[in-house]
Amino acid sequence: MTVSAGNVPETGGSVNPDSGTTLRSTVPRVLRCWSGRCPRYLGLVPVFRLTDAGAPVTNGHMNDLVLGSLSCLAAYLVGATPFGYLTGRIVGKLDIRQHGSGNIGATNVGRVLGTRWGLLVFVLDLLKGLLPVAVLPTVLLGQGVTGLIHWTIAAGVATILGHMFPCWLGFRGGKGVATALGVVAWIAPWGTLVAASVFALAFLIWRIISLASILAALSFAICQLILLWPALWSARNWSLTGFSLLVPALILLRHRSNIVRLFRGEEPKYRSGSASTASATPSSAEAPRRD
Repeated sequence: MTVSAGNVPETGGSVNPDSGTTLRSTVPRVLRCWSGRCPRYLGLVPVFRLTDAGAPVTNGHMNDLVLGSLSCLAAYLVGATPFGYLTGRIVGKLDIRQHGSGNIGATNVGRVLGTRWGLLVFVLDLLKGLLPVAVLPTVLLGQGVTGLIHWTIAAGVATILGHMFPCWLGFRGGKGVATALGVVAWIAPWGTLVAASVFALAFLIWRIISLASILAALSFAICQLILLWPALWSARNWSLTGFSLLVPALILLRHRSNIVRLFRGEEPKYRSGSASTASATPSSAEAPRRD
């Protein structure tokens, strides 16, 4: 089937690219004007084409690629917002990376500044995972676009990577648990429910957040593989399957030093900090561990 510029093949019908007010509807007009001038000045072909059973990839597909990539970039920048670091600077007048475990996540903020501030950072990190995947791909690409689910999952991965490797802090960030929870709450609710239940149960039993996080990540991966079986790598599920394996693996990788301490029996239980801890100097506080 030949697909004209601006068509959405997933719906099986023709969509006029000049109708509607979304950002997605404006880009094909720009591409058509640009491509009409390229052959005259640069000798380029008006439309890049790839083949899919004889169907050309048109301006509408190029538009999806551009806007999908923009949504991933924006999601990364949202994920890279270091709420734990900012909370330390604003509330405690300190660099959270120089206290406790040296991590910018909610757990270390809670240990150093107190539980209420740790909960605040947890909620903010969760929202910065949830909102980009819930909003950005749909707003930029529009409903019903081919591959929207894959772009949504890609934005989720970008958000988590932003938290783990924030460009604002020299690519040294948190471990991604709260942000990943926000992402999976939107794209995989049943897996999220299982993971959250495992986390809560493990924390109630052992009071060790790293252990609870590791078990929750593993349970999420197992639950998702069961739910997606046997169509793990189907046209619709391949990105979710990859996500369900990649993100838990990243979380385990970020917890590698915690895993070593767990095997040694040296991983501390969670204890809330206090205002006095927050005002302590780096030399008087617990030496930061580079997790």
